[in-house]
Amino acid sequence: MDDLGWCPLPSCGSLATIEKDQGFGKCQHCAFIFCLDCKERHHPYKRCIINRLDLFDLISQDEKENIDHKNKLAETALNNIFFKYCAKYCPNSKCGIRIQKIQSGCTKMQCPRCYHHFCWVCLHDAKGLKHYKENPDCEIEDGRLQPEAITPQLKEKHLMEGEDYVNLKFCARCPHCNAVNEKRTRKNALDCRKCHKTFCYICNKPIKGLEHYSGKSLCHVESDFYADF
Repeated sequence: MDDLGWCPLPSCGSLATIEKDQGFGKCQHCAFIFCLDCKERHHPYKRCIINRLDLFDLISQDEKENIDHKNKLAETALNNIFFKYCAKYCPNSKCGIRIQKIQSGCTKMQCPRCYHHFCWVCLHDAKGLKHYKENPDCEIEDGRLQPEAITPQLKEKHLMEGEDYVNLKFCARCPHCNAVNEKRTRKNALDCRKCHKTFCYICNKPIKGLEHYSGKSLCHVESDFYADF
């Protein structure tokens, strides 16, 4: 016999068939299919809002203050990395503002503040084309342009473990030890940073291996961050 419950719609409230293994229920009267946790419309392959640490008061004040403190330090570190590896100073000694170049166009630049013309590759004066005739290699962009934003490679090289910014929107509590963990790759099987046990980022349930994502599973083994909501 199927488990029975009640339709969460205020206008209905009829008997509903409950599928515990699949995490949803279906009203026998209005056919509304709903999530057993949040009671909203069923959302396969998506995180339930009841597990969103950024939407509900699911972390203690001490945890929040600790994360806020770490994020302030992370912002400083990330700013330093950005200005060092994603921007350059205007070579005009009377100016010196930081300038960023997009990943397109030629290497001839003009400072938006002092209007000084210079070569992005070598930072020498380049008002006309003489510089590029004498230095043809400066016209080659490949491998010489800095990234427009901080890349995972830059973070891995210049940040210690635990120094990166923590976005609560992409965090989940470990169902084993209750520690806060952040999803940082496309993989939805997270190994807890504290107890090292594995759980699913999507449904927030303990798992063993990738068998959880096979068969009729409503969780993707991998997904993009913003596709999880």
